[in-house]
Amino acid sequence: MDRFLTFPLLVLMEQAYTVKNIVRVTANGLGGVHFDKLKGETETRLLEHMGTVVFDAFHADLSEVTSATRQIARATSVACRPLAEMATARTEL
Repeated sequence: MDRFLTFPLLVLMEQAYTVKNIVRVTANGLGGVHFDKLKGETETRLLEHMGTVVFDAFHADLSEVTSATRQIARATSVACRPLAEMATARTEL
């Protein structure tokens, strides 16, 4: 999990942002979970980039941070699929 969270997923203006930075900004800075103070200059700068619009791999008109958040969600969903299948599998009695 630590390797995943510290993975540098996005580079903006020569600053690398990790998965953890992006999740914290989405969850706390944008109110995805709740509003909370961001930790440090790195996350504050990342929040400022929310208006930077790009076209992501799916040709959606998104900010770079939103596109990175989508990538994190997709990777997490794929990684959790086997666990979800085990949890919902029917057992024979």
